[in-house]
Amino acid sequence: MARTDAVALLSVNAAKGREFDIVVIAGCVEGALPRTAWPQGLFEAWRLDGDRDPVSHARAIIDAERRRFVLAASRARDRVSFTSAKIDGRGEPSRYLAAFRPASATGAGIAPGTAPGTDTSADLGRADPDAAPLGPLEAAGALRRVATDQARPAAERLAAVATLAAMPATTAATNPATWWWRRDWTEDPDPIATDRRLRTSYSRIGTYEDCHLRYFYSSVAGLDDRTSYQMAFGKLMHTVFELAAKGEIAEDPTTLKAAYRARFDLAWFPSRVVAQQYWRDGMAMLALWHDGEAELAKRALAFEVPFEMEVGDHVIRGRIDRVDRVPGGDGEDHGIALLDYKTARIPASDEDARRSLQLAIYYLAALRDPELAALGIPVEMQLVYPARAAQGRFARARQRPGGDHAAEVERRLLPLLDGAAAEQFDPNPHADCHFCAFKPICPMWPQGEDFLAPVIPPAGLDQAGLDAERAE
Repeated sequence: MARTDAVALLSVNAAKGREFDIVVIAGCVEGALPRTAWPQGLFEAWRLDGDRDPVSHARAIIDAERRRFVLAASRARDRVSFTSAKIDGRGEPSRYLAAFRPASATGAGIAPGTAPGTDTSADLGRADPDAAPLGPLEAAGALRRVATDQARPAAERLAAVATLAAMPATTAATNPATWWWRRDWTEDPDPIATDRRLRTSYSRIGTYEDCHLRYFYSSVAGLDDRTSYQMAFGKLMHTVFELAAKGEIAEDPTTLKAAYRARFDLAWFPSRVVAQQYWRDGMAMLALWHDGEAELAKRALAFEVPFEMEVGDHVIRGRIDRVDRVPGGDGEDHGIALLDYKTARIPASDEDARRSLQLAIYYLAALRDPELAALGIPVEMQLVYPARAAQGRFARARQRPGGDHAAEVERRLLPLLDGAAAEQFDPNPHADCHFCAFKPICPMWPQGEDFLAPVIPPAGLDQAGLDAERAE
């Protein structure tokens, strides 16, 4: 059931395909919407995408920004509001707002000369801001604007207040306690983990270990649903390696390259320059595979093995890329090795692998998941790097379990799972923030702000103050 006492905070791109009765587009200023400055690398990579000159490139960017603006404005079924404000005394309203300026005295939209910071909420196609509203919610909003406009005659403001008071109590907008600036943050009454039993993946709980707040942003608030080109490329290489190892495609270089070429998609990448670099990386990985790794992979016990296990009161799910036999000096199998492919160019150190929570979870899963446990005892977990060669095969970083490794892993995991289930989402000042997408809303960074802090209404405007006022 849809919530009626909360708002949805979305980026323009995330709003695609969704509609709302009322939409507010904040920050309609030059430099933000449209964006007029874009980060550049050491050279202008866009020149390699065709014959466009700088002027054509700039026009293409502005056209793309205009489409973003139209996308945002078209998400409203009933009413759309635009806001703009100067920052440090600088900034002009977005050029796209001019589309809503009246062409004549009877036109609709934003009046010429509207000052930055003014709420330019205009019903498209409506000339008079005091025209008959479409419903009780809009009527209450219009009356509130009249009541708070000090430029209006006192009689009009008093009449607006009297009309608000006479409106049915079922109209939420007539109740000052429901106005957004007089309310605390909305809270979901349902816990994230029902009965404090968390169901998560090894990658997500690894994010929680690095930074609780980053886990909240990405996994709970759902703010990071991006599929990066690195992920798409990694999945491609895994697929080709698995098909070749299973014999579903021939292992000769020509067939390997053909399978790779058929699955490689330029649309994954931000530019052709980046795509070409990854194309070359993939071809080099295929050469290393053919020359050294293929024979080992053919003897693998399993590929892409899913697992699910209980840790305390919680459930962790995941998937292991490859499971190999580990032969001993006597020719007998001494256990299994659990492999995870990494397409990064620089391998992790063995010390990093020893501390890897992902590999530690793999070990615990191999003991507890029935399908994995049937393959053998895990004696080694490996991060495998197809971009680097070592001893004639893919480079590896290893984690080897000790005598009480399972107990150590569980002691490490349980506080993380319990903390996430209890909704403990404080930021970590020691987290690896280098590639974090949430710096603009993280209180650990100057450009961020406390996303989780409650909003304190002005004195006398909280619910207690309103109740006391009514009692008088």
